[in-house]
Amino acid sequence: MALFVAALVVLFILKVIDVLLLVFLAILLAVYLSAITDWLEKRFGMRRWLGLTLTVLATVAGVASVAALLAPPVIEQTRA
Repeated sequence: MALFVAALVVLFILKVIDVLLLVFLAILLAVYLSAITDWLEKRFGMRRWLGLTLTVLATVAGVASVAALLAPPVIEQTRA
């Protein structure tokens, strides 16, 4: 009986792993944004909404910059 329950638990986890991964990533993103927003709020006395807006814009700009730097070599290597 215990083996059957363990198999069901493993099957359940395999079925919902995509959702669990998205929830985990969302929690990580929320903690990251909150920490930087708190720091901006305390250090510079910004309003929370302004700090969050700046944090999101800086994060998007950073991700876009990394993508722009990595895209040309990847395209070059996939063409060869």
